[in-house]
Amino acid sequence: MLLAHDILKMLKEHEEVVAEFYDAVAGCSWFRRRFWESMAADERRHAELIARLVTRVESGDIQVKVKGLAVVDIVESRNFVMNLRDQTRAGLLTRPERIRHALQIEQDMIDKNAFQVLETNHPELRRVVNEIRSETQAHRQRLERECRRWF
Repeated sequence: MLLAHDILKMLKEHEEVVAEFYDAVAGCSWFRRRFWESMAADERRHAELIARLVTRVESGDIQVKVKGLAVVDIVESRNFVMNLRDQTRAGLLTRPERIRHALQIEQDMIDKNAFQVLETNHPELRRVVNEIRSETQAHRQRLERECRRWF
């Protein structure tokens, strides 16, 4: 059985891979490079926030219960994003495909309520979850505007 810190580590890895995908998109988007670099920076910051929570959960400072979650969803999403990252680096995705995939990644995180898998009353964990959720929604909105800009 996976423990809370295992789930958090998986979510942290997911955020890191999304950042790598956005970095790859930035690398082939000279016109909108700063947009994608900003998105990647946000994802790296999310991963750092989660890493701090992992340490606190492992030390016992924060008590967390794991709610029902298909761990397969996190793994499949991470693998999907890794594939997108690799395709982007190889120049195999068009600009519309990259933007649509990025939007889908953010939408999936919202739809699956990925960070609600952990149940706690601890204020720091609640704050981090709310912050990441809010920024994910902002990412979705930014990407929707980006779609309208290009399509």
